[in-house]
Amino acid sequence: MRILFISPFMHRLRRGIERFTVDLAGELTDSGAEVHILAWQDSNNIQWSTAHPAIQWHQLLLTRYFQGFSAGLLYPWFIRQIKPDVLIMSFLWHGEDIALRFMRSSIQTTLVLNYPAAQVRSRYKSMQRKELIDRIDNVVAVSQFVADGAKPYIGNVTAVIPNGVYTDHFRPNSDKTSARQFLKLPKAAHIIGTVAAFEKRKGIQHMIAALPEVLTALPNTHYVVAGDGPERDIMQSQIAALNLEGNVHLLGNIEDVRLVYDSIDMLAFLTTGEACPIALLEAMSSGLPLLLAKQPPLNEFADEYGAIFVNENDSAEVARQTISLLEDQVTRNTMGVYNRRVAVDKYDWSIISKQYLALFTTGPVNYVHLNDTA
Repeated sequence: MRILFISPFMHRLRRGIERFTVDLAGELTDSGAEVHILAWQDSNNIQWSTAHPAIQWHQLLLTRYFQGFSAGLLYPWFIRQIKPDVLIMSFLWHGEDIALRFMRSSIQTTLVLNYPAAQVRSRYKSMQRKELIDRIDNVVAVSQFVADGAKPYIGNVTAVIPNGVYTDHFRPNSDKTSARQFLKLPKAAHIIGTVAAFEKRKGIQHMIAALPEVLTALPNTHYVVAGDGPERDIMQSQIAALNLEGNVHLLGNIEDVRLVYDSIDMLAFLTTGEACPIALLEAMSSGLPLLLAKQPPLNEFADEYGAIFVNENDSAEVARQTISLLEDQVTRNTMGVYNRRVAVDKYDWSIISKQYLALFTTGPVNYVHLNDTA
């Protein structure tokens, strides 16, 4: 089977969508497929050194203007050259819609919805065009939350298949000394971590707001954030206003985020508007306890045995539950062991890739969420 991913921003961004692409591509390659990734050339020139070496990469060189239109005209040429059996896309508005009009019908097309409708409502409205959706063989949502939000615009999805995690890569680490030393973090401190872009919806500001109260109870507490983004300056201003420069560490983008998981005592993920957050699955696989916002779809992937759910806007509650977790190592360990087992049993990429392969060969498969009782 020859599979082509069209993922425009692989060389520009390192978001969840791009990580999903490279991880699933690698697992499908291990399953025996010939896998290609077609991306736009970009001045950021992000490289994926951890990608499977057998993946075949292709780049589109585009002019500065009308990139989506130009890409749509060039995609069919690459598709004719590669001759895929399966085409996987994450978007329909960066030229993919144009390309679909020129594709042969024997190519099986799959659209993966890695974003909830509430975040990109105008994009979902653009997908309502019947002639466009009729050209898609499979529409996959990465959570039931995404599937429910998509239904008013495009009807029922073909399947709900979550993102995955390499559980052999993200493993529990009982000795945090070396990771903390590498990241220049205090060895004996309580350390909270978040892996996310600096965007308001990621909720980093909520953890920062709760930190002064946490420090009153546990002065040797630090908060590390791996990521970057448009609101970094806003976060830095908040940190300065609360005099937290010595306790909050903005690490920037880190290619190997295992260093972060290996150094922290708990993951704080107070986010809204997620689809199926890969960082959450990585933290679970790393055997970490979780502090999560009471926001869908987080409760599709974690439950009360491995996470504490809080109102992210209530700084007092966030602080209280953070202190409770940091003070109780036994509970943290128990929650971490549980999360690791869930990640291995349900979200390893070997399991997720089989669901995609089954979809391509035999049709939709039923995915059972953690909190389903069927």
